Amino acid sequence: ESPSFVPHGAAKDRAYAALPGIVTEARAKQPSVGKRVEVIQGARKHWGKTGVVFWRGKGVTFGYRRRYGSDLQQAMSDALGFGDRIGFKTDAGEKVFVALMDVKLI
Repeated sequence: ESPSFVPHGAAKDRAYAALPGIVTEARAKQPSVGKRVEVIQGARKHWGKTGVVFWRGKGVTFGYRRRYGSDLQQAMSDALGFGDRIGFKTDAGEKVFVALMDVKLI
């Protein structure tokens, strides 16, 4: 140990080192292009609709970043898809765009 060892800094370094694994695990559980989803919350007119995802991107409403939080919190928010939106096509051919957090994989 160095004399200037800061426990908080070491914990932050370990958290940054673990981030790639966390991101990979989180992305595997999220909707992506080609996966089937169902709307479970958000606008009532879309509740219960199912379909196949054809687009995923950043939402314009919330911008590309959260307003507050540390760099690590920002990175985790991006990894978990906060502020992201998806577009999916229902079996009837309707295109629906909703927040990523409003759907679940089926």
